[in-house]
Amino acid sequence: MTEVFINKASGKVAAQKPLYRGGGGMQETTLHISSFQENYANVMATADMVRQHKSDAPIILTVSPVALAWTFQGADVVTANTEGRSVLRAVLG
Repeated sequence: MTEVFINKASGKVAAQKPLYRGGGGMQETTLHISSFQENYANVMATADMVRQHKSDAPIILTVSPVALAWTFQGADVVTANTEGRSVLRAVLG
């Protein structure tokens, strides 16, 4: 996903959106639309970690077929879904 939430105190990406299943987090996180560069760096770092432990392991990467149900961007959900998938597909290419 390119639409992520960053914890203001730690700078880490939250595993779920704020208020997921009645939980908190809206005040502790901020919306961040991750860029091509950020996602590319994350994919490369993940591949490097795998290679450190098993250099010949096959790595298969895909973009999820599950569409976003909603967005926090204020944009149309179809537009946000298409833009996010396009960034991720470009990273994998």
